Amino acid sequence: MDSHRFVPGPPRVHVRRKHQRIVRTTREVGSIIDRPDTESMTLIEELVSMGIAGRKTAISTQALRDTIGQLARRNPEFTMGINGKYFLHALDAGSIEQGVEEVFGVDTTQATVTIDPEMCAVALDEAFDQISDAAYKGARMIFASSRPASTLPLLIELARLSSGAGAQILDSYDNTRPFIADGRKGRCFTWISSVGVMSDNGSLLSTNDAKAADDLFFHLPRPDLVIADHIFAGASLTNGLPTIALTGLDSLAVAIATIPEKNCTAIPMSLNQPSTHYGVVANYAKSYFSKS
Repeated sequence: MDSHRFVPGPPRVHVRRKHQRIVRTTREVGSIIDRPDTESMTLIEELVSMGIAGRKTAISTQALRDTIGQLARRNPEFTMGINGKYFLHALDAGSIEQGVEEVFGVDTTQATVTIDPEMCAVALDEAFDQISDAAYKGARMIFASSRPASTLPLLIELARLSSGAGAQILDSYDNTRPFIADGRKGRCFTWISSVGVMSDNGSLLSTNDAKAADDLFFHLPRPDLVIADHIFAGASLTNGLPTIALTGLDSLAVAIATIPEKNCTAIPMSLNQPSTHYGVVANYAKSYFSKS
């Protein structure tokens, strides 16, 4: 019996946690926080203030050069599905870096690089002139957004302005049949106010799937002009279509591919800002559609 003596365990330690108070900010109903007054700003100042170009688009120069290196090695994750013939003018990292400087106006001698707001403004002028000119001639257009949380309202407004000027906006009344995209099944294309986006029949989704983006153009007649961002712009280029490409520093392949194409224009701009920030761009576009 002595070998089965009771040995008490260690005493329990009761830790009394401090009650966490949830602090909620209070503000007047209808008030807007941190909304800058853009009435007195120039276009370039608006682009910088909204983070579409300028300091808020900064990434490290090393990260940019890593992406350039992957594109030079033709890594499929970085070519965005664009046909190799569109990169014949950029066969090595040096030539690609020159192309990036030409499109985005970056200064790779600094520790960080940003999208030059003046380059963005010049590209916007060129692109809106091209879009409005095509619209007044009754061109057939496709609009597509792979970043609906950012660029969808902007593209909706451009589609509305183009349609009012006489353009025929190509879209589909029904969603496409479900397919696999970005490794997930049940994806489909839907059209929101004539702008094509990826969906799961319940939510609007961003996409980086080059094959799915390429399939978008098989569901619609051939257009005279495509206005799209990121992966949809890359698919448009690969299909040999005149393209206005909204491209950020995460879309280098699209920017490089547009350089030798006379009927394609790249707009260097951030594609990661809240959708409300692109209102300054949409308002600026209206002046190009004011013909009587």
